[in-house]
Amino acid sequence: MQQMIHFATDSSLLSDSAKVTLDSKIAIFRDNPLMRIVIVGNTDERATDAYNLALGGRRADAAKAYLVSKGIDPIRIEIASHGESQPIATGTSTDAQAQNRRAEFRLLVASDYLLPPKM
Repeated sequence: MQQMIHFATDSSLLSDSAKVTLDSKIAIFRDNPLMRIVIVGNTDERATDAYNLALGGRRADAAKAYLVSKGIDPIRIEIASHGESQPIATGTSTDAQAQNRRAEFRLLVASDYLLPPKM
């Protein structure tokens, strides 16, 4: 569940690679029925704080909507936004900005031992 997804500049559209990452999380959800997560949307530092908080929320919501469309109960997924406030890369380079345009997945509740997906 730790693998992040990334977004294009000023976008909350899911790329094909983001969908592949989300698809890998579906098996974990199905094998762990007590698991709940929060998806946290993040942005790079461009734009205003308010705009970035809203964009981070749209990114988290896009990831949640995709998982729900694949059969995951929406009650198991919460969303949040950090906007630009918690970068993982410093600086204003293209690479740093790309790393910061992401959604992260954090466990809220799981059984005693998180089960890997069945192969």
